[in-house]
Amino acid sequence: MKEKTASMVDACLKSYGYIIERIKLDHPGWVQKDGACSKCVEYYKNL
Repeated sequence: MKEKTASMVDACLKSYGYIIERIKLDHPGWVQKDGACSKCVEYYKNL
């Protein structure tokens, strides 16, 4: 069970990393330390 949970966490982190990279590409002035709003995360998750 731990292996499955660890792989799910890894997949979520990779997915979030992809979302962050897409936001950076589309909005070069965005400051990562400010975070991403849930609306933006949902938008990029559904691309």
